[in-house]
Amino acid sequence: MNEDYIDFPVSSDWLDFYHERGLTPRSSGRLSRAERMLLERIEKLEEQMAKQQEILLVLLKELQKKSSSPRPQPTDWEKLKEE
Repeated sequence: MNEDYIDFPVSSDWLDFYHERGLTPRSSGRLSRAERMLLERIEKLEEQMAKQQEILLVLLKELQKKSSSPRPQPTDWEKLKEE
């Protein structure tokens, strides 16, 4: 798309509309609905990964202790994190 068929001022909504249809190379710079949904999903996945990393660190600490105590229960994870 080389040509810009929109040579008059328009709102951001119309500019995005025309851009989606190939009438202008310009866009408003706002994220589309699909992009916003993707970013939200990425944020949720990052939160889940952080929680999993915390759990793995706790379990690694427990393994490094090489104690003969029983395996930590899920309710003990918060206590182990503090150590």
